Amino acid sequence: MVTGADFHKTHVHGDSCLKQLGGTMNEYYLSDKELSARWGVARPTIWRWHRQKPNFPKCIKLTEGCSRWRLSEIEAWEASLK
Repeated sequence: MVTGADFHKTHVHGDSCLKQLGGTMNEYYLSDKELSARWGVARPTIWRWHRQKPNFPKCIKLTEGCSRWRLSEIEAWEASLK
């Protein structure tokens, strides 16, 4: 969960979140809606995978009611499936 000083560095662009990390790197965060569109599945499927697949990336809870996945972890998971 992002709190305190880190929270003010988080910006929401539509459903995507962008967080400045250490002033040198940007990390993109994707919503369940964006992941479902990316893979052509329903949103509940994303949450089922999150619960049932041990190798599926874990979500990050940015705020209450705002859970996102790191794009870098999603891309690494996709590459591991090939």
